[in-house]
Amino acid sequence: MSFTLLARLAAEFIGTAIMIILGNGAVANVDLKGTKGNGSDWMLIAVGYGAGVMIPALLFGSISGNHINPAFTVGLAVSGLFPWAEVAP
Repeated sequence: MSFTLLARLAAEFIGTAIMIILGNGAVANVDLKGTKGNGSDWMLIAVGYGAGVMIPALLFGSISGNHINPAFTVGLAVSGLFPWAEVAP
């Protein structure tokens, strides 16, 4: 099933927002005083970013390909596996 460009862009936007919220939230939890994760180590941050990538991949991978990292999109375009006309949007 093919989705419109607008639907794919919306999926990418929401997926990127989820990644940023979970990943940066994990960093804030480790670094800010008064949080339950204060003083934890890198493992909590890795799990936060890992979940932030996995959840959008499961939710939106079939819609947009889950290109939440612009470097991934550019790499696919350079290799000819993604149309250059859709890189900028």
